[in-house]
Order: sequence, then structure tokens, then C-alpha cells
Amino acid sequence: MKFDWLFLVGIALLVGLTLLLTWGPEWAWLAEQQTNPTFKFLSGGALAAYLLHQWWLAVARGLRWNRMAKRAYEPHRYFGVLAPIVFYVHSIRWGYGFLILLSTTYVSNVAIGMIGPERFHRSAPWYRAGWTVLHVAFAAVVTALAASHAWFAFYYE
Repeated sequence: MKFDWLFLVGIALLVGLTLLLTWGPEWAWLAEQQTNPTFKFLSGGALAAYLLHQWWLAVARGLRWNRMAKRAYEPHRYFGVLAPIVFYVHSIRWGYGFLILLSTTYVSNVAIGMIGPERFHRSAPWYRAGWTVLHVAFAAVVTALAASHAWFAFYYE
């Protein structure tokens, strides 16, 4: 089995994000930027665009655009590795209440993505199917929670 640098970078970023969100230290400049309504809007928009981009693979598969899905798979994996960075730019804390649910679901889905079937040589069909259902289900929950968060943010601002 050849060494997977993508997996190593992804795990390092995921562990780093979890440690930063849990124990800090906070990046003072970024914390200050995140209090700016324009920055919150732009970083939230970037995070939403990122999530929409990641859904492209599921859309292509769902529409049975097999060649397009095949081409979308590698970018989906590479951009998936960047998920912790995209999240941290928008929020340097877990949040509270509803936001901690959104944050933990997002981070959990990134972790689920890291242990995909391509990690294991000749993974069993049940694992591939189960993992796919779990990853897509978590992605759907993240998307619904993120849309709710955006609605709340615009409604109460």
C-alpha cells in the first residue's frame, strides 16, 4: 500500500482544528476579523460556496453523470482535506447551543471523510455502502444546519 500524503495532511489539519477549537490559543488578528460583520458575511459565504462545491460529487452521482462524477472525485477529496482551514477562518470557537451542534457535525463529517473506503485496500462492499450513506447523511445534516445558521444570522442581525 502506497503512502497517502493526502490522508496525513487531512488528519493533521483535523486534529489541529480540534485542538485549536477546544484549547486555543486564539489567533488575535482572526478573532478580531470575525467580529466584523462584513468579514463574517464573506467568510460565511466562502464556507457556503465550499459546501456547495463539495456537493457537486453527490449531484453528479445522483444524476448518473458517471464521467463527471469520476472527474469530481479527486477534487472532492483534495478540497475535503481543506475543510478544517475553511471552518477555522469562519469560526475559531466551537460555539454554543445550536452552533456547537453545527460545529461538531461538520468536524465529524470531515473525520468520516478521512476514513473513506479508498483508505483500505479492497474494502468490503458493506463498508463502502455504509460509509457512503453515513458521509452523505452527515453532509446533508451539515448543509441543513448551515442553512439554518445563515437564516438565523441574517434574521437577527
